[in-house]
Amino acid sequence: MSDEDISFASAALSTHEARMSSLEIAELTGKLHKNVLADIRRMLTELGLQPADFSARYRDEKGEVRTCAHLPKRETMILMTGYSIPMRAKVVDRWAELEAKLQAAPPVSQQTEQLLAPIMAPLAAMSQMLQTLIQLNTAQLQQAPAKAQRSRDSFRSTKPVMAKRRTEVEANIEENQEWPEMGRLGRKPTFNREDVSAVLTLTRKGMSAGNIAKALNLSTSVVEHIRLNPVWAEGVLRKWGL
Repeated sequence: MSDEDISFASAALSTHEARMSSLEIAELTGKLHKNVLADIRRMLTELGLQPADFSARYRDEKGEVRTCAHLPKRETMILMTGYSIPMRAKVVDRWAELEAKLQAAPPVSQQTEQLLAPIMAPLAAMSQMLQTLIQLNTAQLQQAPAKAQRSRDSFRSTKPVMAKRRTEVEANIEENQEWPEMGRLGRKPTFNREDVSAVLTLTRKGMSAGNIAKALNLSTSVVEHIRLNPVWAEGVLRKWGL
C-alpha cells in the first residue's frame, strides 16, 4: 500500500463502510499505539484474518513512515471487548458519530456530479458549439453542388447575349463612318497609347466597357472599339504620330 498521510480522526475508506484507525483507538483508550497494534494483530490472527488486509501507513510528526491499521466496526468492537468499560464506551460513542456522518454524506454519484459540475458546463457549451458548426458545414457542403450548377447555367445563358453584343459592336464599327475619318486624319483621336494599354489591361481584369470609360474619361464607344480591335487603334495612333 502506498504511503498516505492521515490524522488521528477516523478515515472512511469507502462510502459504504467507515473504518477507525489504530491511531484513533490509541487516542480514545489512552493506550500506546504500538500496544494497540499488537492487540489488533493478535485478534485478527485468532479470527483467521490476515493483518496485512487491514494494514495502512502514515507519517508521524518527524515525517517518518510508520504502520497503522484501519478496522471496520465489527473488528473494532471485538477488539474493545478486551478493554475496560470506559474505553469501550468512548469507542462506541465515536462509532455513533462516524455512522451519523456516513449517513449524512451524499451518494458517490452526487459527490462526483458536484465536483464535475464546474468542468462539465463549459464542456457541454463547447460540444453544442461544435455540433452547430458541423451542421452548418454539412449544409454548406450539400448546397455547394447546387450553387455550382446554377453558376454554370447562368454562364451558359449569358454566353449567347455576350456573343450577340460582340457581333453588334463589330457591326457598328464597320458601319460607323466616324472612325474611318480618324484614319484619314479627318479628326484627331480622343485616346492615346496609354489609354489603349489601360483599356486592354482592365478588359483582361474583367472590367466592363462602361466602367473602363468612366475610369479613363473616354466614351463607351471608343472603349468598345479599342477592346474589339486594338490593331485598328494602334494604326490610328500611328497615322497621327501619337
